Amino acid sequence: MCIRDSFKKFYELWAINLILKDQGTFLAYSHITRDHIKLYKQRVAELCSDLRNEVVTVMDMIAPPDDIIGSPFAASDGDIYNKFLQNVWNSPKCFGRPEWWRELKGCLLYTSPSPRDS
Repeated sequence: MCIRDSFKKFYELWAINLILKDQGTFLAYSHITRDHIKLYKQRVAELCSDLRNEVVTVMDMIAPPDDIIGSPFAASDGDIYNKFLQNVWNSPKCFGRPEWWRELKGCLLYTSPSPRDS
């Protein structure tokens, strides 16, 4: 399959996704029917099946920067481990207590009676 065919399929997938996202409006104004929605969903499955082997090739061809992709696992330099740790360390409030800590604080400080107390 040539790259033009791949892009056409990605475009079709994007267009169908837009329709399915707003299917309520399209149905309300009779632009599509429930049968159309079933056909669109079947087509999405077909397109995903066709494109699953081409995603990496297309992404490599477009070559967006790693931070645009947003995944440490897509690091072009292959340094997955350090990129992942960097994302963790840079996450806000990563090493602090969670917001719900106060709610559980009382439960966590409860001590059960020891066997000697009975």
